[in-house]
Amino acid sequence: CHPPAPAPGNETMPGNETPANQTNVTPSTNVTIKIIKVLIDASHGQYYNPTKTDQNGMATLIENIKNELGWIVDINTEPITYEKLKDYDVLIITNPSQDITDEEAQAIQEFMENGGGLFILGESYYGHVYYKSLNKVVSKYGIEFNNDELMDDEMNTGRKWFPLVGIYNLDHPAMKFLTADHQMYYNGDTLTVSGSVTWLVRGYETAYSEDRDGNVIYEKGSRPVIAAAVEVGQGRIVAYGSSKAISDAYYGNYINTNWPFVKGVLLWLAHQD
Repeated sequence: CHPPAPAPGNETMPGNETPANQTNVTPSTNVTIKIIKVLIDASHGQYYNPTKTDQNGMATLIENIKNELGWIVDINTEPITYEKLKDYDVLIITNPSQDITDEEAQAIQEFMENGGGLFILGESYYGHVYYKSLNKVVSKYGIEFNNDELMDDEMNTGRKWFPLVGIYNLDHPAMKFLTADHQMYYNGDTLTVSGSVTWLVRGYETAYSEDRDGNVIYEKGSRPVIAAAVEVGQGRIVAYGSSKAISDAYYGNYINTNWPFVKGVLLWLAHQD
């Protein structure tokens, strides 16, 4: 004899019976969302400075970082220490008019080697030339800011010292928002790179550079490097020869044309690539 068949809809497969005192529970998943924090230095008398509200400020840059990336942006007005930096993911330093001290340089290096990202920007020799101070931070990693200015007699925005730039290393992940035909406003110096450093942006074939005395540092056809990247320890560096490029100068044309580059750089520096 066989037991009565179960009522329709109450069938259970052998081995799948649920004890009367047991309730089926759907596992929960804990998701941690990391908010990226950016610190912009304003403690070294920078000409292009996030505390300014005129064309030499960085209002557009800060708003873009907050609105497009959803990150937190703070401004530093005190001496740089590792204790302060360790709470941030990315540090931005534009060309200073006051030296970065040896202690500050060491703190920045410790920050990078422990996973931080550094976006460090220079200036032309007409500006506050503290390229030696910038090199104190990055030269040990194969990047040096030169005491010169990029010029271009043909590809410019009205003067040879206001060149346009547009040769990109599109294979690098920091360049993912750029296209080969995009042009950026530029006003700044060139870089010398070595070792494992990767170039990101170069001047056109018509570009060259001169020092304050008019001596040619890079000749036409040399396509001078103006932006470069390198990984150091667990962290990353991007060096760019123009602090003006991230400012609101010239009706916003600098930051607006440079933003696709800057956005990709920031994401790469924060390990969000």
